[in-house]
Amino acid sequence: KPEDITFLGLRDFEIQEYHLIRDHQLKHYSPYDIKAKGLSAILNQIQKYYSDYDDVYVSFDVDVLDTSISTGTVTPVYYGL
Repeated sequence: KPEDITFLGLRDFEIQEYHLIRDHQLKHYSPYDIKAKGLSAILNQIQKYYSDYDDVYVSFDVDVLDTSISTGTVTPVYYGL
């Protein structure tokens, strides 16, 4: 369900992805959100939200990391985590 999805570190996405996020009100945190609110605070929010779930699936895309850390990605985007 859309309310079960959270994006963390999302900063570069296609227009179709933008529409999915907007139309389904998917939870998402950009690197700007993370740097403004703090990673610990956001992770605490996410943990609290999912605390009643039995299972959580995590997908980690290496391109969420800043290009100064992750040099092997095919889709480098600046100002990552």
